Amino acid sequence: MDSVKIRQVWGVNLDHELFLFDQTLQHHNLLSVDTEFPGFLRNTPRDAPETLRYSDLKFNIDNTKLIQLGITLSDDNGNISSTWEFNFCDFDIDNDACNETSIDFLKKSGLDFERIRKDGIFMSVFRRKFLEILSVHANLKWVTFHGLYDLAYVLKLLSNNSLPLTVFDFVKEAALYFTAVFDIKFIARFCKGLMGGELGLNRLACILTVDRCGEAHNAGSDSLLTACVFAKLKNVYRIEERNFDGFLYSISPKIQSMRPKIVVPHYCQPLIPCRPPFPQIMVCYSIPAHPRYHFQVLPQNGVALQLLPIKFHKLRELERGVDILLATPGCLVDLLERTRVSLQMIRYLALDEADRMLYMGIEPQIRKIVEQMDMPPPGVRQTMVFSATFPKVIQRLASDFLSNYIFLAVGRVGSSTDLIVQRVEFVHEFSCPSLSFDLASVSIPKMFDHPHDCGKLTDFSKADVAVDQNHRFAEDIQLMKDIRMDAYSKDFATYTETCFQKFGDRVKHWITFNEPHTFAVQGKYLVGVQSFFVYSVRAGNSATEPYIVAHNVLLSHATVADIYRKKYKGYLVTIQAKNHGSVGISYDVIWFEPASNSTEDNEATQRAQDFQLGWLGK
Repeated sequence: MDSVKIRQVWGVNLDHELFLFDQTLQHHNLLSVDTEFPGFLRNTPRDAPETLRYSDLKFNIDNTKLIQLGITLSDDNGNISSTWEFNFCDFDIDNDACNETSIDFLKKSGLDFERIRKDGIFMSVFRRKFLEILSVHANLKWVTFHGLYDLAYVLKLLSNNSLPLTVFDFVKEAALYFTAVFDIKFIARFCKGLMGGELGLNRLACILTVDRCGEAHNAGSDSLLTACVFAKLKNVYRIEERNFDGFLYSISPKIQSMRPKIVVPHYCQPLIPCRPPFPQIMVCYSIPAHPRYHFQVLPQNGVALQLLPIKFHKLRELERGVDILLATPGCLVDLLERTRVSLQMIRYLALDEADRMLYMGIEPQIRKIVEQMDMPPPGVRQTMVFSATFPKVIQRLASDFLSNYIFLAVGRVGSSTDLIVQRVEFVHEFSCPSLSFDLASVSIPKMFDHPHDCGKLTDFSKADVAVDQNHRFAEDIQLMKDIRMDAYSKDFATYTETCFQKFGDRVKHWITFNEPHTFAVQGKYLVGVQSFFVYSVRAGNSATEPYIVAHNVLLSHATVADIYRKKYKGYLVTIQAKNHGSVGISYDVIWFEPASNSTEDNEATQRAQDFQLGWLGK
C-alpha cells in the first residue's frame, strides 16, 4: 500500500489523468470510492424510519455541492493499481450551502479550499469525460464504506439531476449507472468479530491490520483505505460477492443492475478536442480494418479520428460469452476468423442500415457472417432487417437471410418517406432507458402531427419535398440519355442571373450555396470520397478533393456576387430597399468555446473552428 500513489487531479491535468484512468480500468475493474462534501444541512436521528432518512439524504445532497471524489482501482485478486483524487471547483465556500463545523473539520484535515476553488475541475467537464470512459467498460464493481452518501453524490454527478423522490426510485436509477455495488459496512455485519458492522472505517482497518496512506478525510486516502480493507476482508472471511452485491448499509431496497451484459467491439472512435461542450457530436462507425492498425490524423488535443485495436479486456469478455453483441461486419468477420467469437448460440439477428452496408460494398462480409460461419440457419434464429429504402437488392438479401418473412413498408418502396418524423435526442448511455419510457408514453398521433393539412389530394402530396432528385436521379439521368444529352451540368452564373432578372425587383437577400461545408467535406456517405449521387464510388483523394470543391464553390459565389453588385443591386422596386441587397453563403458549422482561458484551450478551440469554418470562409 505504501507504493500506491494518490494522484491529485486538477483542471490543468484532467485529460492526462483520465487517459491513465481509462487505461488502468482495462485490467482493474473494482472502483473503491469516497467523497468529501460540505456536511449535513439536516441531521437524521439514528433510529429514524427509512423514509425520513432518505428524505434528509435527498435534501442534503440536492442542496450541496461535491468537493472531492476519490477513486482507487484494483482487481478481483486485491491488487491495487492507483488512486485518483478529483478536486471540483464548483463549491464556493463563501456563498454555497454548507455546515460550518464540517468545513472547519475538512480544513483541519488538509483540504485547501482556496486552491480547489481556483484550480479545480468543473463538474460539467468531468461528467462528460467520465461518462465516455464508463460507457466503454463493462462489468465494473463499485466498492464503498457506509456508501449511501458516496453513491448518491456520484449518481447526482453523473446524472446531472436531483435525486429521485423515493428510495425505491433511487435504487432503480442507481441500477442504471452501477453494475455491481458492495458496501463494506453492510458486509461486516455478517463477519464474526466485527461488532455487527457497528464500527468505522479506521477501526475496521485497525482490526484487519491495514495501514492508511495519506491524511484521513481526504477522498483519495479514504478510497485507498476502502480498497485495501475490502481486499483484506474478502481474503480473511472468504467473502462471496454474489451474496452482498447491491446491498447498502442504510437502506433496505437492493440496487440490482438493469444493464444487460453487452459487449461492443469497435475499432474506430472519435476524439473530442480539449474541453468545450459540443452541441453536435459525430459518431464514427468502425470500418473493415486490421485490428493492429493505429491511425491518428491530427495532433493531440485536436479534432481527430483514431483507429484503435480492440482492447484486451473486450476479447476476454467475448470469450466468456455475452448476452448482446453489437458489431459492424468488418469487425465481426475479423473476430470470427480469429476464433474469438462463435455464433452457434445466436437466436436473434438484427441488421440495421442494410442499404447503407450494401452501398459501402460490404455485402460479401455480411453474407460470410450469416451464411458461411456457424450461425444457425433461418427458421432456427429470428432475423430482422431494417433499411430506409429497401431497394430490390436488399429485398433479395432479405429473402436469403429470412424464412417466410413478413415485409413491412412505410411510404414508397425504393426511397425514403416524408411521413416519418425524426427527432434527435442527445443522451448519455445511462439515461437511455428512462428516455425510452418517456418517448413511448407520447401518443403516436401527437408525434406525427403536421402543420400542413394534405387536404383532399388522393396521393397526399404537398410541398414538403420540392425537388426529389436525391431519390430520382437515376430516372433523370436515364431521361437525359434517352433524349441524347451528353452532359449533366449547369452554368451557375447564367442560372443565377436569370433568377436576378425574374425576381430581383422584389427579393432583397440571396443565398448562393447552402451548407457548402457539408457537401465539400462529407460528400454523401464517406467523408470527402463519395459522390452525393453515385453510391458505389470508392475512389478519390480525401486530402485534396474537398479543398478543390470548396475552391470552386468560392469562385462560383464570387462570380455571382460580382454580377449582382454590378447589375442588379439597385434593381429593387422600393427606394428604401435600393442599394441594400446582399448575396451570401449559408454556412453550417459547429461552434466551439474554450473551457478556460488557458493557451491550450484557446489553441484547441481555434484549431477546431478553422477545420469547421476557417478553411472555407477565410
